[in-house]
Amino acid sequence: MSDQPWTVGRLLHWTAEWLATRGSEFPRLDAEVLLSHVLSCIRIELYTTFDKVVADEPRTAFRELLRRRADGAPVAYLTGQREFFSLPFKVTPAV
Repeated sequence: MSDQPWTVGRLLHWTAEWLATRGSEFPRLDAEVLLSHVLSCIRIELYTTFDKVVADEPRTAFRELLRRRADGAPVAYLTGQREFFSLPFKVTPAV
């Protein structure tokens, strides 16, 4: 097991590779959207905090979202929104 801390950059890299093996059409985008959702930030902030260590609680929430994504849940259902032309729209399974 690696002693390296789980930084934003490491999580994004590992997650994109993992989602690609599970058939995600856009694994890097999925990783960015889900991690930014868990960290309550916009996607560009992930790249300005690449070396920031992610605490246990958000990592646990992120893992749960990844499990659900791997089971086929749409990212928009997991986050409750979908961006369209830079505007966020609320999304539910009823949509």
